[in-house]
Amino acid sequence: MKKFDFELVEKIIAEAENLVYASVGMKDDWFFTAVTVWENGKYEPNFRQDLGLDGSNIDTPSIKLIYSDQSEVILPCFTEPSIFGNLAKKATKQLAKVSARNLPYQISINNLRNIK
Repeated sequence: MKKFDFELVEKIIAEAENLVYASVGMKDDWFFTAVTVWENGKYEPNFRQDLGLDGSNIDTPSIKLIYSDQSEVILPCFTEPSIFGNLAKKATKQLAKVSARNLPYQISINNLRNIK
């Protein structure tokens, strides 16, 4: 089961520049599952309770970021037990880190081995 990685949610928000709004939800069912996490410079205090779920077997827990220039980014934001151990979690964190900073970057197995 893919579960929301709330530690990653907070890290992405903390590192994002010019962020106006952030929400989390299931990527393919956004309309029914998304809740506001961060708006007007502060966290919504009850976003985890408002979310009402912590993961999915069939959908992808994600975070949506909206920046001051009105650009939007949706990133996967989950942990998942797998035969690869923490490799999937490392890849998701690296992708989120890079995407939040809007830098060109190619993820490879060698990059993932160096992530802490």
